[in-house]
Amino acid sequence: GRNNLLTSETSSSKSESEQISDFNAKWDFMLNCLKEFHREHGHVSPAAKLVYKGSNLGNWVHVQRRYFVARQQGLFADSLRMTDERIALLNEVGFLWDLKKPTQSEINEGTNWGAFYQLLKEYRLEHGRVSQTVNLVYKGKNLGHWLSTQRNFFQAQQQGILADSLRMTGKRIALLNEIGVLWDLKKQTVSYTNEGSKWDTMFHLLKDYATKHNHTCLSFREKYKGANLGRWVKTQRVNYSLRQKGQSSKHMADERI
Repeated sequence: GRNNLLTSETSSSKSESEQISDFNAKWDFMLNCLKEFHREHGHVSPAAKLVYKGSNLGNWVHVQRRYFVARQQGLFADSLRMTDERIALLNEVGFLWDLKKPTQSEINEGTNWGAFYQLLKEYRLEHGRVSQTVNLVYKGKNLGHWLSTQRNFFQAQQQGILADSLRMTGKRIALLNEIGVLWDLKKQTVSYTNEGSKWDTMFHLLKDYATKHNHTCLSFREKYKGANLGRWVKTQRVNYSLRQKGQSSKHMADERI
C-alpha cells in the first residue's frame, strides 16, 4: 500500500498521512528548485550529483525518471510517486523522461527541427541575439521550449546518459553554435566545433555589449558574460592590421570586416 511505498523515503515512526504530507511537500519544494534551475540555466538536465541551493537536484531528477519508467511498466501499486499532475508539471519545463528513446513529442519536434532552427535564425536576425527566455513564444511557436529541449539533449549527451545520438547530432550542435546558442545560461557555456562558430559567437557577444554600453572599446582583460571579449577584440585588431600589411588574412576575411 501507500505506507510501503513511502517507508524508504520517510520516517516509519510517522503516520501514513504524515508521511504522505511530507513526501508531497518535499516534491513541491524540489519542483520549485528545478524551475529556478531552468530559469537560470535554460535546461532541466542537471548532472546526477549536482547540488543546487543545498538540495540534491541532480539525484531528484534521476529519481523522477525512475518513478516514471516504473509507473509505465506497472510496477507501482498506486501512482502516488508519479501522478498525472506531476507528469504534466514536469512536462511544462520540458522534462527529459526517457534517455533510451525519444517520446512522440520529441519525434515530432525532431521532424520539424529544421523549421524551428530557421525560426530561431529569424529571431536572432530581428533581435540581434538568440533568446535566453525559456518561455518565449515567437510567431506562434514555443521557440523557448524548443531551445530548452535542445539544451536538455546536449547536457544529457555531454553527461554520457543519452542512449541515442539522433536527438542531438554533431551537425545540429554546429548549426546552433553558428548562431550563438548558449548551452548553459548560468555558465554562459558555448560549445565550439570550429573557429568559425567561435568567431560568430564572439561577434554576437560584442554586438550585445555594444548595445548595452554604446561602445566597443574594451580593456584587454575585460570579460563579458564569461567570455574573454576584450582579448578577442584585441585579436581582431591585430588580424586586421596584419591584413592591411599584406600578411595572412585567413582570420580576417572581407565578410568579417
